[in-house]
Amino acid sequence: MTARRAVAGAPSFDLVGVRRDLHRHPELSMAEHRTAKVVEGHLRSFGLRHA
Repeated sequence: MTARRAVAGAPSFDLVGVRRDLHRHPELSMAEHRTAKVVEGHLRSFGLRHA
């Protein structure tokens, strides 16, 4: 499954909400630990593998 299809098929994915959350919690370049965890969680919820 492609990432685009997984996100498009997600019934309640709020991309704007995710963006707002990430902007409320800025991180320094190359130290985006919280951002990485947020993105990883969303990828897993779509059933996508990540490296």
